[in-house]
Amino acid sequence: MNRKLVQGLGMFVLTITMTAATCGGSDKGATISTAVPGGAPAVDAPADAPADKPAEPAAAKIGDAVAFDDTTWTVTAAENKGQKLESDNQFIKSPETTGAFWQVEVKVANTGSDAYMIQKPKVVDDKGREFDTSSDALMILGDKACLLESINPGLEKSCTWIYEVPADAAGLGLAIKPGLLDKPTMVGLQ
Repeated sequence: MNRKLVQGLGMFVLTITMTAATCGGSDKGATISTAVPGGAPAVDAPADAPADKPAEPAAAKIGDAVAFDDTTWTVTAAENKGQKLESDNQFIKSPETTGAFWQVEVKVANTGSDAYMIQKPKVVDDKGREFDTSSDALMILGDKACLLESINPGLEKSCTWIYEVPADAAGLGLAIKPGLLDKPTMVGLQ
């Protein structure tokens, strides 16, 4: 291959990789491509991870502080609330399910320098199924649900979410993903 073409490809790979790493999102787990002497591009990969699959982070547990670039998340409680949630408001119907409602309480601290919009996490089971919060339970939680909430720098907020999961769901974990491009970190709930 032509030497100038190889050098040009090396710089092209470097430019694309650097742009991807710096355009919105975290650089955690990102690999940086560089050009080696002679102009051939080389890719740096973690030595302990297989080339085709990134290493999975170890699951944290309830009470562990999970730190990211600009936030720290701590799951403070998780409880199986059964098949019916009791409403303390006479105008709100008590939601019921054929599965189970799981209530998860989380403390989110903004350790960055800008306001942070809380990204509502999903619950994941050992089959890889992802569960969003229950819209039926939203009315019971009120302002504790942290819906469209932001936190200013140096402050923290407690949030409560309720997830509706099937009766056969096991090995539940909260997949915390503070930004759209961040890899989720699992916190075990059971």
